[in-house]
Amino acid sequence: MVDTKVFLDVVKDNGMTLRGVAKKMGMSYASLYRKTRNVTPFRISEVEMICRIVGISTKAEKERIFSA
Repeated sequence: MVDTKVFLDVVKDNGMTLRGVAKKMGMSYASLYRKTRNVTPFRISEVEMICRIVGISTKAEKERIFSA
């Protein structure tokens, strides 16, 4: 489960938008939107890619966002 609010705050704090993250991932905005709203699950590889894109580097921060 994703903590949507925390995730969106991290994206915004890094000067990005959800649409921009989706583009960098090679994913449609709609797909990323569904994943961040817990409609469909993230794959581990997607979580790792998002972390690289938005600068999440600590295990604690990953867990806070993606293990809600």
